[in-house]
Order: sequence, then structure tokens, then C-alpha cells
Amino acid sequence: MADGRRSGWPQEEKTAEKISDLLKYSSLSPCPKFSEKNLRRTYARQLADIISIIRHPAKGDELLTTEQRVNKAFMTVKSDRRFTDEQEKWLELIRRHLTKNLLMEREDIDYLPIFTREGASWGKLNKVFGGELEKVISEINTPIAA
Repeated sequence: MADGRRSGWPQEEKTAEKISDLLKYSSLSPCPKFSEKNLRRTYARQLADIISIIRHPAKGDELLTTEQRVNKAFMTVKSDRRFTDEQEKWLELIRRHLTKNLLMEREDIDYLPIFTREGASWGKLNKVFGGELEKVISEINTPIAA
């Protein structure tokens, strides 16, 4: 096509060029949120969202909104175990984060304002969850990404 696109999708070279431009600008910022790793992770998340949007109807599954997918994952995890009130408080923040990002990673707790302004850190939350925070997050992430 004359505009440099095939069937409405940007060419891979243009995407790589945009990431490269973002990396140049991010190197000027001391903020760890703008690191190359985080920019690439954000790009990968967007690709995962697109793949999910295509895959679910192709498999004959109901196409759920992001919030529905997250809530469904939480219902499954909560049906398997009981959580304390303090754990529920943190799970609600994790749920709110996931409705906007569809993926929870360890670094998110240490760097993202939704957690840091509440005084969260990986070590603190892992202690609240009896050393099983990674397992709980995995159990939540898996059905969301499926």
C-alpha cells in the first residue's frame, strides 16, 4: 500500500523505529519506569491484548471485556482459598491495576504509584501473603492471559 501499511497493520520496521525513538527520550529520564525493559514490556502487553482479542472469538469463546476477564480470574482464585481482610485490601489494588494493564509483574508493586502511594513493596506484600504472593499473582495472571 502507498501509505506503508499492509492490511491496516504497521510495518515492523516502523514499530521498531518508534521504540528506538522512545528509548532515546527515555534515556534522558532518571525515572526507572521509562527504562528500555519497561517500554518493551508495555509494547509486549499491547501485543498480548491484540492476540487475546483475536484468539478468543476464533476459539469460539465469549469475548470478555478486560474487567470481566480480571473479575473472572479473581473469582477463581478466591474460590480456592480464604484471604484475610488485609490481603483483600491488597488484592483489590491488584485487581484495579489488572483492569488497566492485564498483567501483573513483581516490579509493578515496587514502582507503580497505585502500590507505592499505599506504602507497598514486594517484600511487604509477600509477607502479608505468607510468602505466597508470587503464586497468587501467577494464579491470577494465567487465566487473564489465556
